[in-house]
Amino acid sequence: MAVHSREVNTTVAVGDLIANEIPTGVIDGINTVFTISHDPVLGTVQVDLNGIRQSPGSGKDYNVSGKIITFSKAPRIGSEILAHYLKT
Repeated sequence: MAVHSREVNTTVAVGDLIANEIPTGVIDGINTVFTISHDPVLGTVQVDLNGIRQSPGSGKDYNVSGKIITFSKAPRIGSEILAHYLKT
């Protein structure tokens, strides 16, 4: 079995990494729209719902547009949402 690897030359300043941010928005079992604090680098937003990483994209768990995270289904009351991303 061959193992392939590649080196990625990406430098990220610690100040640019946002981890475990709680997005603003009402978790009431109805609301699907939540807001993060900073504009994210395109494609870097990851969302955990109750400790489970969610899948981004059309027809999946959530979509991101600018600072707005829109879930396909409203998180249940008492849910915990955490966002992780690189800010621009």
